[in-house]
Amino acid sequence: MKIRRETAGFTLIEVLVSLFLVGGILIGMSSYLSFLVDARVKNQIIAEVESQGTHVMNLIEQEIRNAQGISTPILGAENATLFLDDFTAANDPTLFSIANGGIVLSEGAPPTVSILTSSKVEASNLNFANVSRLSTPGVIRASFTLSYINTSGNPELSYSKNFETSVNVRTP
Repeated sequence: MKIRRETAGFTLIEVLVSLFLVGGILIGMSSYLSFLVDARVKNQIIAEVESQGTHVMNLIEQEIRNAQGISTPILGAENATLFLDDFTAANDPTLFSIANGGIVLSEGAPPTVSILTSSKVEASNLNFANVSRLSTPGVIRASFTLSYINTSGNPELSYSKNFETSVNVRTP
C-alpha cells in the first residue's frame, strides 16, 4: 500500500511566517499613520495660536498707531491694561485688557466690547509698558502669552507662545 501525500497547500510554519510578516507591516503602517495624525494636530494647534496672536498683536499695533494719546500706563510705568485716547468720539476711550482668559477690546462710552481671542486659547501675562522718552513720545511695549487649551491631557498637544512688540503713536 502506498500512501500518497498531497503537496498542494501550506504548512503551519509557512502560515505563521506569513501572518508574522503581514502583522509587522500592519503595525508599522498604523504607527506611521498615527504619527502623521499627531503631527497634523500639533501643526493645527501651532497655527491656531500663531494666527490668533498675530491678529491680536496687529490690532493692538493699529489702535496704538491711530490713537491721539496714551492715558494708561503713564510714562515709565507698566500696566495690564492699556487706555488710549482716540480721535473718533465713538471709539474714545479705547481699552485693551484681559478677562476670563481672553484679550478684550473695549471702545467708546458706553463701551462696545469685543473678545479678540477664541475659546481654544487662553491669554495670560498681558502687559503694556510706556517706554516713551521726551524725544519719542507715545511709545508702548506690548506683550502677552497665548496658550492652547489642551483638553485631551496629552502633553504633546500643549503649546504656548509669547508675543511682543513696540509701537509708537503717530503724531498728527
